Amino acid sequence: MGPCVCRSVGVEPVPERLEARLSTTVVDSPLSPSVYDDGAGAATGHPRWQVWRSPQGQPPWARPALLGIAVVAALLFAWNIADAGLAPFYSVAVKSMSVSWKAFFYGALDPKATITIDKLAGSFAPQALSARIFGYHPWSLALPQIIEGVIATLAMYRVVRRWAGPVPGLLAAGIFALTPIAASMFGHSMEDGLLTMCLVLAADAYQRAVMEARLRSLLWSGFWVGVGFQAKMLQAWMVLPALAIGYLVAAPVPVRRRLGQLGVATVVMLAVSLSWIALYTFTPAQDRPYVDGSTNNSAISMAFALRSARGKIWFTNPRRLASSASSQRPVSSISMAT
Repeated sequence: MGPCVCRSVGVEPVPERLEARLSTTVVDSPLSPSVYDDGAGAATGHPRWQVWRSPQGQPPWARPALLGIAVVAALLFAWNIADAGLAPFYSVAVKSMSVSWKAFFYGALDPKATITIDKLAGSFAPQALSARIFGYHPWSLALPQIIEGVIATLAMYRVVRRWAGPVPGLLAAGIFALTPIAASMFGHSMEDGLLTMCLVLAADAYQRAVMEARLRSLLWSGFWVGVGFQAKMLQAWMVLPALAIGYLVAAPVPVRRRLGQLGVATVVMLAVSLSWIALYTFTPAQDRPYVDGSTNNSAISMAFALRSARGKIWFTNPRRLASSASSQRPVSSISMAT
């Protein structure tokens, strides 16, 4: 009945796809899910294993261009992989962690796990696993950072694309990959890239959470911040005020629900962040290694008290450093690496 009436008055029916597209274009706002979003629920129009083909809603050249940027990033980060070198002190711990599961579990400096390094065990776990699989070489210790750099480059594209489209997303990924400090950070044997990758992934999940008030995405954001804490401790938490304030202001749900979702995400973030510290705290001292970077064999002190005060006290007070060197703590516990 409807189509006959339309033809009688000379009006063609609007195709359903075009009508849906027009309505989406009118309704969308910067804080709404973008028409470029290719999340898990979006139809791709082709099998998922065809990763070289752009998802629905993106230009055909977007995915091949992104993969090209990822290849360039991998080449830049791996350019000097054979001569990546070894980080003093920490590479020794990686070797111990690669040959002893107890040392790996506790982040110990020696294979017998008598003393830890002055960081959480998660900071060098990727390198230890790589060394266990491929052998202990400078390139095997640098390999995890290269992979982390490529993942961060891909995630950077997705974050910017959601807000501004494929072209700005590709520009952001390219600029990130070509930044000299990124090439340096992701191309050597000191594990510094893990924190950067975790925070970019946290921003990626958070962006979707704040656009759609999606609790699952917010929990993933908290998870990645927690993994970043395992890598660099308090440095990972520096983004938390911005994430919390942004969600309270912009999430498209009532304030009470925003607070509840933030509370759940905070619990997840703290659980992941403090898991290793809790393990050490509740394990009797005689059954675990001594905690380096602390004055009282405490993981809490290593991660919070001395970590936040180290620069204020030790770097500005040579007498305090000298007294630390002559104390009864193990010699390696006066390591000044941050």
